[in-house]
Amino acid sequence: MILIFLLYLFFYLVSCVALLGIFRKAGVPGIFAFIPVFNLIKWLQIVNRPVWWIIFLLWWISTIFLIAVLSVDTLKRFNLHRFYQQMLAMVFGIVYYPFLGFSKRRMVPPDEVSKTKFGRYISVAAAGILTIVFFRTLIVGFYTIPTPSLEKTILVGDYLAVNKWMGGARIPFTPVAFTWENKISVLGWKSYLPGIQLPYMRLPAFRKIKNNDWVVFNWPGDNDDLPIDRKESYLKRCVAIPGDTLEIREGVVYINGKKNKDFPGLQLDYYVNTDGTPINEKVLRDLDVDEPTPTSMPGQFYFWLTSRQADELRKFKNVSSVIPNTIRKSDTPMVGEGLFPGDAAHFPYNIDNYGPLVIPKKGVSCNLNLTNIALYQRLISHYEENQMELTNDGKILINGKEANQYTFKKDYYWMMGDNRHNSLDSRYWGFVPEDYIIGRATWIYGSYDKTNDKIRWNRFFKRLE
Repeated sequence: MILIFLLYLFFYLVSCVALLGIFRKAGVPGIFAFIPVFNLIKWLQIVNRPVWWIIFLLWWISTIFLIAVLSVDTLKRFNLHRFYQQMLAMVFGIVYYPFLGFSKRRMVPPDEVSKTKFGRYISVAAAGILTIVFFRTLIVGFYTIPTPSLEKTILVGDYLAVNKWMGGARIPFTPVAFTWENKISVLGWKSYLPGIQLPYMRLPAFRKIKNNDWVVFNWPGDNDDLPIDRKESYLKRCVAIPGDTLEIREGVVYINGKKNKDFPGLQLDYYVNTDGTPINEKVLRDLDVDEPTPTSMPGQFYFWLTSRQADELRKFKNVSSVIPNTIRKSDTPMVGEGLFPGDAAHFPYNIDNYGPLVIPKKGVSCNLNLTNIALYQRLISHYEENQMELTNDGKILINGKEANQYTFKKDYYWMMGDNRHNSLDSRYWGFVPEDYIIGRATWIYGSYDKTNDKIRWNRFFKRLE
């Protein structure tokens, strides 16, 4: 870690020295070349580029390209327009800039800078790149589905467009980053600068998240040491919004006491009992039913089915029964399930019988005691950044003061996958804070079936429901 920091520091100082001479010739105090971010703002002013470009200079997608643009612009100030000179500045700027800055070559005033064809191409390309970065960061994102936790509504290999602006685009927490991933594969370096992080900010929203929206968010169960926007991205259905009372009874979700909508792609696992004869594989393919798994019972198979598929199987002559594998309320969770909130004594839930519990809403207060503190402990201490302590004599301390009530500072959401018996979701890691929300998935723009090596043309431009 120290070695990585020293490499960063060395590269930064060399870059600052490279700009030092340029700044002096432009009449800017040399010390400004060493002030982070401010030196980039001054560089933009020297080459007569808009100061707001600093936003994109600090965003990894456009950083390298805009540095190339500024390199070409800097050479124009020295009346250097040859292609090889501009390429030297873009590739070997750390060496070339000191040569220019400390040479006797005069820097021409901005109004005397002439534009070359190459410079015009660079400017057009810069405008295009900035448009793409703006669009990708604040308007729409693109994601692919790697796991079957959302089947049969969303399939592995589906490519989704995610609307960011409608719900209020989230400003990146780590504006200085180099990849979308958490780590660069070489030496395990971080793909962002930890020292430069912004607070939570959003642009104004035109539509709030509603019940049953498909939502992309950063996974709360990821490494707590990672900035929020560096955590893994998940896609789930938002079944409950702030203030809702959620309950799952025998595998069926209820919101505020009413049964939630039964979506066509919602899937459970079933035991299918037959007379011992095999089920026609072609018929199963026509029904879009995955290959079953035989159990230890003769003639019994384990299926993943939607309610429509289950009804179709019940019509088969060799099928005697199709029974959902629902865990009863009296049954304890399976060993190792690790359901939220991790306190089986006070919350004896399982994946098919869960709650009721109220989803926290900003500005609403809840009572705190030793029987419910497991629900709110991570929310209070981690998501809302308070110091919380449980004393030996049974008191709850928040920021050093005894508390028997707490008012939520954020809105929270409850996410679940449509493949209810094969989904890692809020039943395992709890509430999703508002600042973890990335956007709302709206439609599928492409789909590829890797197993059968074919494109699913019928899923192109399909709207999600």
